[in-house]
Amino acid sequence: GPAGVTEGQVVYLATSTQLTRLTYLSTCPNDCSSNGICSLGNCTCIDGYYTEDCSQIRCPGDCSGHGTCADGACVCDSIWDGPNCTDRICANSCSGHGTCSGGPSYICTCTDNWSGSDCSTPPPPPPPPTCASITAIDTCIGYVGCGWCITTKTCHDGSIRGPYVGSCYTWIWGLGFEAGVIILAAIFLGILFLMFVINAISAITVDFDRADDFRELYASGVRRKADHQETSALWWRDVRSAKTWLLVEQFQFLVLVSHIAVDFPTNYINFTKFFDWTNLGLPLPFKEDKTTVHTPRYIYNQSDAATNQQSSKYLSSAVIPDVTSGRSLLGFEAYSNSLGITANTLFGANMFWLAISIASVCFVYGWACLITIKKAHWKSVFVSRLIYLLVRLGNLAYVGVVMTSSYSLVSYTHGADLIVPAVFAFVIMGFGYPIGIYFLLRGDGKKLLDEEFKYRFGALYINYQPGNRLFVLMVFARKFITAAMVGFLNYSLYENPRYISIVQVIIMGLAQIIYALVVFFRKPYYDYYHEYLEYFLTVINLVTLGLSMLHYRNPSTPGMLITGLVQAIALVACTAVYIVSWVHMGLNLSCCGGKSKKEKQAEVKQSVPLNDSGDADAGIEAGDD
Repeated sequence: GPAGVTEGQVVYLATSTQLTRLTYLSTCPNDCSSNGICSLGNCTCIDGYYTEDCSQIRCPGDCSGHGTCADGACVCDSIWDGPNCTDRICANSCSGHGTCSGGPSYICTCTDNWSGSDCSTPPPPPPPPTCASITAIDTCIGYVGCGWCITTKTCHDGSIRGPYVGSCYTWIWGLGFEAGVIILAAIFLGILFLMFVINAISAITVDFDRADDFRELYASGVRRKADHQETSALWWRDVRSAKTWLLVEQFQFLVLVSHIAVDFPTNYINFTKFFDWTNLGLPLPFKEDKTTVHTPRYIYNQSDAATNQQSSKYLSSAVIPDVTSGRSLLGFEAYSNSLGITANTLFGANMFWLAISIASVCFVYGWACLITIKKAHWKSVFVSRLIYLLVRLGNLAYVGVVMTSSYSLVSYTHGADLIVPAVFAFVIMGFGYPIGIYFLLRGDGKKLLDEEFKYRFGALYINYQPGNRLFVLMVFARKFITAAMVGFLNYSLYENPRYISIVQVIIMGLAQIIYALVVFFRKPYYDYYHEYLEYFLTVINLVTLGLSMLHYRNPSTPGMLITGLVQAIALVACTAVYIVSWVHMGLNLSCCGGKSKKEKQAEVKQSVPLNDSGDADAGIEAGDD
């Protein structure tokens, strides 16, 4: 029917003969919901109901005008309560998070940091803890901007490269510390240490043999001539020693790669720091950095250089507006942090340990010469061994000096007091040392067969064929390029530092490839095992450089693990070739490279008489090395 009209109204009409039932449409809305009487289209509700269609139950007192009625129950306004909204209360009864003062003010006193007039505003979330307040490593590295120092067992503000204030020898960022890092490093160092011990025992034995030979020479005027078997064995001893130093150079390269301008995981840095000593990278015993604040450093850019060429090279907020944290900007920060020093101290620390190393060797052997001053046969041995060790030390220090001095030359945080000695060290070590070796080894080659010359400088050429005795310069050229790329192209100097790491990897990779090609075409080594090892290590190094780019934007745990596996394979290869050389040596002589006194006496008839000047006749083939 029509809207608002309800069907179903019935009227009964009775007559004398019949009863008639009539149905018609109601004109009242909802027919008054059966709770009222419809009259002329309007409902008259019975008691307890109201509204136009009598559908709502009436609330007591109509909620006293302080609320609304819903199905017979009052919904009171926020400041009223009770069945008919007659009781005055605080707003929303303080939302259950406070107490009401009562009349006449009816004010809420909120509890538990809730707020608002009705205590309905929840308390603010607690601020994240400061890094310094965190006492657990897992919690610390879980917060952005916090890192854990294992050395002090404390949490600090910092970045992947170290804390913002001071330094930490063992720094953890993002990932927990892995015990495997120490285990793998211990295996690497343990094998290298064992090689050094074996070589040292062999060298001491040979030194005693030489002292006996000199004593016999000075006493009788004759000199025992080593036979072919002994000479061959001693040569294999030197070849075996070369494998040890090749492994040291491999560790040096691994450390250089860790300084490339990418975000290596802190576990990777904590692994390679065990080999920093190969580049004379050691903590200073008297200057641990605990207070330096790594304040923002400003990036060099071309637009500033155009307006102020001088100022753009230095820290100047007035000139260069772009700023970033020092810990996140400098490529050497992770390296210096692992040493407990600032990046500005790297060159000084390197020079300090070089000086300490030279002084220690000179002191020990100088003292040995003094106590044997009346024993000429021992004095000659000590002097030769001293020179040999200084040559080895120079070879070892070459990479570290070139790397840190080149960094000091270009870092705009350094002053003249550091740049001047850095220039001196870079020129003397980077160029002067190889040039000195060139003049030492050049000539017709006869001096290379001199016994004393071989004992003193054999480390530079004994592993090469006579026509390739200057190949050692190629070795230094490769070291120079790789070390200089890390030092000169540290990424604190460039507006787009990420691209610098690509340049570093490409140039360092080319140096490896060119070196391998030269080895292939020149065939400089007597020992073809060594040659094959050089090819293998070149492949290993190229793979390591490629894996470093996995850390280009973010630290890569898979990249770190694969690098560790690849370097472990390199260690196995070096160890295997070392053992091969030892086997060849053992086929000719005892493990340590010496003969018994009885065997020497049996060879006296092969001795060489002194000439008029008191020296052994020239032209005799050297007995070892």
